[in-house]
Amino acid sequence: MAPSVFFIGLGNMGYAMARNIAQKANLDTPLTVYNRSRDRAMALVEDIASPGKVVVADSVVAGVGSADIVWLMLSNDDVVESVTDEILTSSKSLEGKLFIQSATIHPEATARIAAKIAARGAQFVSAPVFGAPAMAQQGQLVGVLAGPGAALDRAEFLFKGVTSRETIMLRDVPVGHSSLLKIIGNTFIFNMIEQLAEGHVLAEKTGLGTDALDQFVRAMFPGPYAAYSQRMISGQYYTLDRPLFAVDLARKDIGYALQYAEQTGVQLHNAKTADAHLVHVKDHDGETGDVAAIYGAVRQEAGLTYENQEEDKK
Repeated sequence: MAPSVFFIGLGNMGYAMARNIAQKANLDTPLTVYNRSRDRAMALVEDIASPGKVVVADSVVAGVGSADIVWLMLSNDDVVESVTDEILTSSKSLEGKLFIQSATIHPEATARIAAKIAARGAQFVSAPVFGAPAMAQQGQLVGVLAGPGAALDRAEFLFKGVTSRETIMLRDVPVGHSSLLKIIGNTFIFNMIEQLAEGHVLAEKTGLGTDALDQFVRAMFPGPYAAYSQRMISGQYYTLDRPLFAVDLARKDIGYALQYAEQTGVQLHNAKTADAHLVHVKDHDGETGDVAAIYGAVRQEAGLTYENQEEDKK
């Protein structure tokens, strides 16, 4: 019999991941979900539109009590630690349960959480994921799993072919290694966005035009490069109601990378440039700013308007 799963956190990524679990993981019992805003959880129930596939827990503690596997996909370190502490202060037994944690958090926070959970007789896998919400929707994420080999084996069935296209398995290493890989890996994403923004602005200002550069990007770098290029030239970077990768979360991740760089004597010049542009994005768009809006910041830096669509230019 397949283990029962409780999924906590239905943001852009979590919603798509939970949807794929409910539809593809061949669970024998309904997927139980919880979100701080219950409306979001009820929306998932309606979205699945298949009776008995998804149920909503009344509380985090209630959901944990009835699950074999508890998966957390929350926003940042403080939220993850707060929810974990709420679970740990409950009198319910955690013996034999498996906890999976997929938010991008500091490796030290990962290690603290893992130790607390192990002390209660449960297993822990740190499993951040690479990929934008569109990749999450398609089940095309790349999962990075770290922890005891036996725990990774229990978790694996929820990744490849369900939420992910590939998994990187870091067996029997410190659980924080997956968090560290995610932090370093995210600097590649920020560098990509920065390069695209600079390239598109240069193409516009030289008269080449952004369409020509976009064709080059799609031909040479299909996938994330092409997707971010479209988010820029379409104007989506400043018209989203809900950011796909919020500016505050992006700056959190860059901050961790810069912290490790300082500790080890490495200069991350590209990350520093992206972070400076994200400060501009936050000033312009507030908390709803999206990481792709680095394009708007680079535009203004070059004497153009932040917005790239004619009707929106100010």
